[in-house]
Formats: sequence, C-alpha cells, structure tokens
Amino acid sequence: MKIAIVNPIMQTRNYPAEKDQKKAIETDKYCNIIELADAISRQGNKVTVFASDAFKPKKTISGKNKMLEIEYLPTRMQGIFPPAILPYCPNLAERLNSTRFDAIIATEHYQLSTMQAAFSKQKKTKLLVWQELDREFAPFLPKTIQKAYNKTLFRIVEKKIDLFMPRSSSAKNFLEKICASAKKISPTVPTPVNTKMFKPKNAPKNGFVLDVTRLNKDRNLGFLLDAAEITKKTVPDIVFVVAGDGPEKKRFVQEIKKRRLEKNILVKTAQKKEMPLLYSHSALAIIHSTGGLFPFTALEAMACGKPVISSFRGALLDLIQDGKNGFFVDSPQAMAKKIVFILKERKKCASLGKNARQTIIEKFSMEKVAEAFAKKISGIL
Repeated sequence: MKIAIVNPIMQTRNYPAEKDQKKAIETDKYCNIIELADAISRQGNKVTVFASDAFKPKKTISGKNKMLEIEYLPTRMQGIFPPAILPYCPNLAERLNSTRFDAIIATEHYQLSTMQAAFSKQKKTKLLVWQELDREFAPFLPKTIQKAYNKTLFRIVEKKIDLFMPRSSSAKNFLEKICASAKKISPTVPTPVNTKMFKPKNAPKNGFVLDVTRLNKDRNLGFLLDAAEITKKTVPDIVFVVAGDGPEKKRFVQEIKKRRLEKNILVKTAQKKEMPLLYSHSALAIIHSTGGLFPFTALEAMACGKPVISSFRGALLDLIQDGKNGFFVDSPQAMAKKIVFILKERKKCASLGKNARQTIIEKFSMEKVAEAFAKKISGIL
C-alpha cells in the first residue's frame, strides 16, 4: 500500500516560549512518528511522512530506507499559526492531491493539516485520523473556538473522514461526544514506543526517582517539590533527577534552593538517545502533570522495566494497572508513600517492573501498532 502520514508537529515544544527553542533538532531518527512510519514501511508499504519545516532536523533518515520518505514542507504565517500548536503548510494540499495514496493518516481532527487532507485528497484515497486529544481545551478562548469548530466546520470535515482511530479510551470517549457517526470510530490504536531502544538493562542497586517533564506551569511542579520534601523525611538521601527544560526552570531551581532540596533534586537536560541509560539507572518514574495529553515518559519507563507512579490519569488509564505495574495517586503525600514503598521493598516490587515491560510488549510496541494500522487501512480499502 502507498500511505501518507500527515504529522506537521514533530516535537513537543513549550509555547509561548517557542522563540527560545528554535534550535534545529539533531536528527529525526528518534522521532516517535518516524519510528512508527519506518515500522509500517517494513511491512511492505511505501510510506511518506509530511512534516512542518519548523521541525526540520540537521540530519534526516529520509532515503535510507527506500520505502520511507520524509518531506519537510514550508510553514507559513507562523505569527498567526504557531508551528508548535497549529502549523500551516500550504503546499500540503497540492502534494496530497497530486499523488495517488491508498490511505492518508492524519493526526488530530482539529489540525489545519487534517482539514487540508480532507478537502484535497483524491477521491479513492481513504482518510484516517489518529486522535490523541481527549478533552476540551482549558483556556476560555481556545475552548470557545473548539466548541464552535466542532459544531460547524468539523461536521463537514467529518463526512470526508473514513475512520477515526483513538489513541486511548479517553480519546474514544471524547470522539463519541463530538462525532455525528459513532460507526466511524474504531477500537483504540495506542501511541507506541521503540522497545528495542527502550529495554531493561543492568541497573545499580540504589536507583533514583526519575521525572521526565517540561518545566511549564501546567506540569504541576509544586506537586513534585512537595512529594520530594515529604519523601526526604523518611529517606534523607533520596535523589530525584528531573530531566527537562522550559520557561519555569529558573523559578523551579530557586524553589529547590528555598526548600533546601539541592542535594535531593538534580535538574538536567538529556537528548532522546541518552534516555534509555537514564531510565535504566532509575528505580522508578513519576508523573505529576495537570496538562498535556499522553506522557511519553510512562511508555519509555515501563518499556525499560520501571514502574510508574502518576497523579495524572487520562490516557494513562489504558497503560497503568494500579498495583500491578505502577500506581495512581492523588496527593504528594500519597506519591511519597509509594516512592518509599518501592525503594524499601525492592524484592516485593520486582514484579512491578516485569509487569510494566510485559504490558508494553503486548500492546504498545512499534511492531504491534504498525500491524494495527495495516489492519485498519486494509479493512476500509
């Protein structure tokens, strides 16, 4: 099959501090969507990925696999359409209309690129939307615009979409609320992780608590600080490694010093290729976000055989089985208690990591998800 994947946003960035992050990506080799496209192509499909040139890397793997091409399209009107949120690539419509694709996979129903695909695709080409968004936007203005779109233009776009593939149960529930036809909504096709790159390795006995996060206001950093402060009372030499960057970094570091947690919370940045080693040296991973969608860190940590403690639920309800491969908590006190439990009861908790890895292998590997895509496309052709 000849498949187009329309995914303009290749990297999560902090917005509105995006101007400080225009350093080129080193390589697209480790981009999740490219890894998935590569897996789909290795099943005998010719795959073309269309992305915004705002995310064009210094080095691309395009062409190294003759069945996979990556095109970085010119991105216009960036002041009106921020590339990190709603990129506009006017050449996309022409490219989709001039090439005979069997199927186009677009990400998110509200993206301009999905609308372009809907109105420019050739008549026989099937359009599938891989939906991650699972809730209404929080700020008043975006939420108002979103509701208006869902009741107006989306009704027209929806008619041109052949299948919605929700990435999670929460995304499926959201689609069922806004779509006119529930028949177009398939069972979930989850976000995958590279299980060959992220895998269990020999780790030191005394691992640290790993927190991979963007240092934004919506990442609920106060929750982390409180949890660290409480955990320190029981485990004085506890170490939290916070791997991330963002506009709140300076304020976050100041708060660490204010609470005298300099020896307990280490802040660093890490490239994607460094992450497997970081996970392998940790004892567990934590998530405390109040914003965002699906935290990739949960997939990566569990693929490395590490349990995850999360105050965030949403799409993670499909991934974390409370008490089996991780824990859900509702407060810093509860998170601290579970951290201490995992650190103190290593033998009892060994099964948590094994179960975490098994969960990923069974449902979230690149190969499993690539197979699911092929079945969905074949089913509607």
